Amino acid sequence: MARARTLLPALVVLCLTVGAPRAQQDKPEAGQAVAELCDGLLCGEPERRDRAELELNLLTARRAEELGREVLRRPVMEATRLLGAVGRATGDHAVIAAIFALDSPEQQVRTAAFEALVEAPVRALRKSGTEHLKNRRRTNLQAMLTSTDALQPLCEGIEETNDIPRPPVERGLHLAILADCYFGAPGLTGLLRALGRLMVGTEPAADGDAAATKEARAQQERLRRQSAAMFEAIWVGAPGAQFNYVPNAPLEDRRRAVERLNARLTEMENREHEIGASKVRGVRLGDYLIGLFASDVNEVVAAAYLRLQWWRGDEVAIEGANYGAHVERINAMGRRDRLALRAELRRWWETYRAETEPK
Repeated sequence: MARARTLLPALVVLCLTVGAPRAQQDKPEAGQAVAELCDGLLCGEPERRDRAELELNLLTARRAEELGREVLRRPVMEATRLLGAVGRATGDHAVIAAIFALDSPEQQVRTAAFEALVEAPVRALRKSGTEHLKNRRRTNLQAMLTSTDALQPLCEGIEETNDIPRPPVERGLHLAILADCYFGAPGLTGLLRALGRLMVGTEPAADGDAAATKEARAQQERLRRQSAAMFEAIWVGAPGAQFNYVPNAPLEDRRRAVERLNARLTEMENREHEIGASKVRGVRLGDYLIGLFASDVNEVVAAAYLRLQWWRGDEVAIEGANYGAHVERINAMGRRDRLALRAELRRWWETYRAETEPK
């Protein structure tokens, strides 16, 4: 009897110890079911939709994969609305759902997935890309990043002041970082070449209706200006200043300007340079921005510093009302402080490039 009383507590402890891992393993992951989450995101009730959007921001990688599969099962209109919510999400993993949606056979859904990836937080691209972006998904994304059809809507959405498109710095950086992070140097130059094709544009033929022809030509010129503004947002310089590009110049003049642009991109693709102790071929976005530190234009130098800091995750402005104050701060830095910041950014970039170099 005494021995039984001694063994009983030990058996209870053993059972609890053995049962604990199983209970933990069987415990369902917190949060709404994925189908319910999608219904919430599509719901017209603001409170329910807000709860679903909060849940979307907190997704784990596994649940983001489940969400991507659910998006592919949904009708086209629902899928595109869901991907719009994915693009607005602030978490690190929702972007995985957009990557899954690149598998869709529907062009409209793939376009919505592309736009969601452009809107996604840049840190999410670094954390949630390479494991999931494979095979057809990778092929589809690469095609869209070099497609004038895919890039044209992004250019057409650029805000204007007095009918003049303003270079969309943050959106342009999102687009360039997306291309650079997943496809390296060829991704960046392929994107810029596609914008160059939009900058060349076309000349609508006269069809007998003078008013319609005039309107078509005006729309084409507007698209060329918008495309040049997107290019400037990435290049940190107006294409007119460096390549003598003028949006309303004759077609042949525009072609020659973009040929000069493409020659520069070819040189960037073939350039060998050192990153740390290694030699690499091809200029990526961070290499290009670091190269701008040597510019003799203070505003260009400040823009390069601020864009790299923003990309790194620092709280700095790269456009908008507070941008001028940040430019002044960079310009006012002493030589020692500026060299220290330059060294920090260079170390960060070398680490980032090593981690995201396409295999």
